[in-house]
Amino acid sequence: MRPAPGVRLHRALSKQRAPDSLAHAIALACAGIGWLLAIAGTLVLLFLVDHALGLRMSPVDEAAGMDLSLHGEEGYELNA
Repeated sequence: MRPAPGVRLHRALSKQRAPDSLAHAIALACAGIGWLLAIAGTLVLLFLVDHALGLRMSPVDEAAGMDLSLHGEEGYELNA
C-alpha cells in the first residue's frame, strides 16, 4: 500500500539538508548591519539637511501657508 500524498511530501521534505547554521547566522548579521547602516545614514542626512536648509518653515510662514509664503499666491480660494 502506498502512503498518502501528504506523508510522501513530508518524507521528501525531511530528507532535505538543513541550512548551515553558520551561514544562516552570517546572513542574518549582514542583514542587521545593513538595516543599522541605512537607519544611521538616513539620520545623518536628515541632520545635515536640517542644519543646512531647514526642514520646516518658520511658524509665521507655516500659519500663512506655503503657497502664499513661498510663491506669493493662494492655491485655493476657500472664501469665495
